[in-house]
Amino acid sequence: GLTTGILERVVNQKRPHGGDRLSFPSGHTTTAFAFASIVGLEHNKAWAIGAYSLASFVAFSRLNDNAHYLHDVAFGATIGMAYGISLYYLQC
Repeated sequence: GLTTGILERVVNQKRPHGGDRLSFPSGHTTTAFAFASIVGLEHNKAWAIGAYSLASFVAFSRLNDNAHYLHDVAFGATIGMAYGISLYYLQC
């Protein structure tokens, strides 16, 4: 959350719908993929598919709602997965 919050303020990109200037990266997508990556590593394949499907739905909904651009959600997913995977391996 901290990384996303800092990047949103530094990049200062306007949202597609013309609202605030906190578009890049998508915080919702970051959180969803961080959660999904940990679930995917901790549980079996069925849970991983479900978690990543839900995270992908979150990313798509941010695009569909015109709240983010494609690069916002792609980078948010990358940040989330990087943090989730890193935290998983740090605890081992």
